[in-house]
Amino acid sequence: MKKALTITLMIFSLVFTSCKKENKTAEKENSEIEFVILGTAKNGDGKKLGLYIPSLGMDNRLTSEIVNSKFEFKGSLPNPERAEIAFDNELEEFDGMYSVYDVYLTKDTLRINVTVDERDENLYFSESSFEDNGVNTYYQKNKNKYWEAYNGLSYNPRDSILMDSLRKNVFPKVRENVIKVNAEIFSDKKNTIIGLNNLKYIFDDRFVFDFNEMSNEQKKLINDYFNSIDESYINSPDYTVVSSHIKRMNNINFGKEFMDFSLPNIAKKETQLAEIISTNEFTVLDFWWSGCAPCRKFNQESKEHYKELKENRIEIVSINVDDGIKKMAKSIGKRQYRMDKSLRWSKF
Repeated sequence: MKKALTITLMIFSLVFTSCKKENKTAEKENSEIEFVILGTAKNGDGKKLGLYIPSLGMDNRLTSEIVNSKFEFKGSLPNPERAEIAFDNELEEFDGMYSVYDVYLTKDTLRINVTVDERDENLYFSESSFEDNGVNTYYQKNKNKYWEAYNGLSYNPRDSILMDSLRKNVFPKVRENVIKVNAEIFSDKKNTIIGLNNLKYIFDDRFVFDFNEMSNEQKKLINDYFNSIDESYINSPDYTVVSSHIKRMNNINFGKEFMDFSLPNIAKKETQLAEIISTNEFTVLDFWWSGCAPCRKFNQESKEHYKELKENRIEIVSINVDDGIKKMAKSIGKRQYRMDKSLRWSKF
């Protein structure tokens, strides 16, 4: 029997999801929303901003140059969605690290006033004010509550003694605090798009929110929050990701059964996973992104042994999860990754 092994070399977790949505997703049809962002940026003339909308992808982001301290974004989307504003040159960098300004794109006109500061050769937004008389106004007033619920918690997963102590004495209280914050957010249905983003943060933190450590009551509350999300958000990338985590939380066997999928390589040629597996005894899936040092280390080390692995019918397939194919191409261009077995994961 052929086998597929998965190596995850990332600081965040990824979950396979089917291209098919829940039935209610397919049945739900929403009219497009027209979004408008009007901004002023003191000290920002000549700088170019980018608006990254996950459903469109990084390579299709919108841009706006700051002229006379003003910038503007306009567009339409099938559904409301979380997005990020950042300095466009930082979005172009292949390492994936940049300062962002979170926004929620809705039918409300969003007005932003910021000052542009430069420190250590990096650009920042400061002295910001934010108004849309809707979800963004609520978000700005309450955005720190989620992180305050952690009460300054920091941890080192490699320190087993520290982690054991935190699991016993600290993590339970943090989970309680975070869930309580979300109870307030989900009490108003119009703000569930913020709660959706918070649920994504919860599932990203696999140490504090270890499924084996969570109580049944905590899992029930998270399920209740998820089920109360407004249906206008169910086609968003965040919903797709959170939905997979919910399934994994509720079913310990979810994801253990093989799920075939196809992905394009850098030449945009589709490759079927089942076809690769059928010709090898073992297939290793190496998920990577451009700013991941351990990913690069594994890839470079595997090159040295690749011929021997192939002789033993072991294949390694690198699957890129950057937010744009250009970043993948830059990394391959710098010979950080093998091009022949690098595919582009574009489902999120």
